[in-house]
Amino acid sequence: MKRKDEIIRLGIDVHGVADTFPDFFSKLSRELVSQGHEVHIITGTEHTRSLEHYLKNQLGLSWTHLFSMTTYHKKEGTEVTYIDGNPYMDNRLWNRSKGEYCRRNNIDLHIDNSDIYGKYFSTPYARLIDGVPHDEELIPLSEGGEWHATKASSEPTIYNAKTTCPLPTVSVEMVIAAFSGGELKILLPEKPGKPDYRVLPFLPFTPSEGGALEVCAVRILDTMTGLQDTWMEQLKTYGEARHLVTSYFSLVPEKAMAHQKGAWFSFREVMNGDTPHISPFHREVLTDFYERIKGKISYTPIAFALLEERFTWTELRSIYEAVLEKAIDPANFRKMIRAHYTIKSLKEKKVKATAGRPPELLTYQGTRDVY
Repeated sequence: MKRKDEIIRLGIDVHGVADTFPDFFSKLSRELVSQGHEVHIITGTEHTRSLEHYLKNQLGLSWTHLFSMTTYHKKEGTEVTYIDGNPYMDNRLWNRSKGEYCRRNNIDLHIDNSDIYGKYFSTPYARLIDGVPHDEELIPLSEGGEWHATKASSEPTIYNAKTTCPLPTVSVEMVIAAFSGGELKILLPEKPGKPDYRVLPFLPFTPSEGGALEVCAVRILDTMTGLQDTWMEQLKTYGEARHLVTSYFSLVPEKAMAHQKGAWFSFREVMNGDTPHISPFHREVLTDFYERIKGKISYTPIAFALLEERFTWTELRSIYEAVLEKAIDPANFRKMIRAHYTIKSLKEKKVKATAGRPPELLTYQGTRDVY
């Protein structure tokens, strides 16, 4: 279960926001809810079963909380008048409703299309503007209450986060790991404009991209390694400075390191702070990645993703020892592996550069159904 300080709380308006970009907000809301975060649908429409049916079945939204301004004020005893089926009440009460709700519920960011409600917010408020060019890259600042939108060969345009903000920033980042020289290696390209800093490979995810977050992750993997069919899974969704990041990780064989799209660094050296410079946020992602594979390597075949198609017992055991950070008895290791996985011994032997009996080559043929 997530701690309270790890939960992202996102507010989403319906009219002009969710119903304008239904595919995007459907994917975003489902992803957040599935990861244990909170999605608050905030609307002026009265809370009825018809409304829930519309939100779920027509817009495809998922949510943890549904707040209706009309239903709330009717329960509070506010006078509500209906004209042509639309609710009307004191404008001051109406305009403050969303801001007060977000304050009470500690919403990290509310996305709306109104230029009126923003001034009543004490929590982060973003006005979504339809039609902003999608070739802009949004860079949220850690302080100052502003977002910079930048284009190639242009000066930054500043949008006040309280009143005007283009589409919410969502990106997919990926930890790509290989095993070489007896240790885990991580692929880290240069940070644009800052060659002394390194970052995890990423792509922005916007409604114009289409597809799912996983499609974006596959594009990153293909671009950085030339591979698509290898071990990949979702790691976690993070909230960073009003920016949502869904991280994936992929394990690739050593031959993928020849596809030069960045530099490979020792995972241990990166985490020890020796080299290179990475952000505290990316250090957190790498920590979560390591805890994930350390926990899964004993009961899933993830280690085989780091090997070539043909390998030796020593090569396989080296991966387990590096990840688990302990020596493993060779005889017990072989017994454990054969109990869980189907391993085929090949007739040919691995060519050795030194004298001695060459080790046998193996190939992985699947998981045994022993659970």
